[in-house]
Amino acid sequence: MLNAKDMLAGETWQQELDTLFARISDHYVVDEEAFVRELIDLLSADEADFKGTADQAAELVREVREMDTAVDSIDELLQQYSLDTHEGLLLMCLAEAMLRIPDKATADGTFVAPVAFEIDGIEAPEREQFGPVLHIVRHKAGEINKVVDSINWRGYGLTFGVHSRNQSFANEIAKKIRAGNVCVNRNIIGAVDGVQPSGGQGLSGTGPKAGGPHYLLRFATEKTVTENTAALGGNASLLALGDE
Repeated sequence: MLNAKDMLAGETWQQELDTLFARISDHYVVDEEAFVRELIDLLSADEADFKGTADQAAELVREVREMDTAVDSIDELLQQYSLDTHEGLLLMCLAEAMLRIPDKATADGTFVAPVAFEIDGIEAPEREQFGPVLHIVRHKAGEINKVVDSINWRGYGLTFGVHSRNQSFANEIAKKIRAGNVCVNRNIIGAVDGVQPSGGQGLSGTGPKAGGPHYLLRFATEKTVTENTAALGGNASLLALGDE
């Protein structure tokens, strides 16, 4: 079994990737409190060093949170190194460790009771809102095309729901709206893989839909191999004759 000292050792990270994956998996449910105490015992920094490190880390976190493109930048970095590389594996472990570090403001959770707000238009929210929050916009029936245009203009398109007894109206809205999933006269959750592939469009999209026919290609990498047979002494004209 790995201990904290092993995890910090350079030779640990020089092992074959399959071996590393297996050893890390064995420790996925390790007693974190005991492991962290073991790591702290290995450190030689004094209290002032700890405070300086904590202050610098807090400042970096604040800067990242204030960046509009922070999420995109982090995703970009992670995509540079896949998990079949030592760098990618190190990044995964670092990200997992950072996700497990609570800050004082959210240590006990940040909970929002279900609430509904009336807003002037879809333009009011500056970003996607995930949570038990419902935004209500009133509009006149004759302005429905304007409403659809303003929704499409925002660029987000995960799921859209429409309730109407007029089937042609529902079909027209479903055709115009730019969303990966459109639900008519039903709730907007509970997609079934293989039957209702799930995935958004635009800023809410990540590529082929999960559970869809093209999902497997999302994990595939194309490779082209060309060979000059003449350079190896082959007769290109004979190879071009075919099987006959």
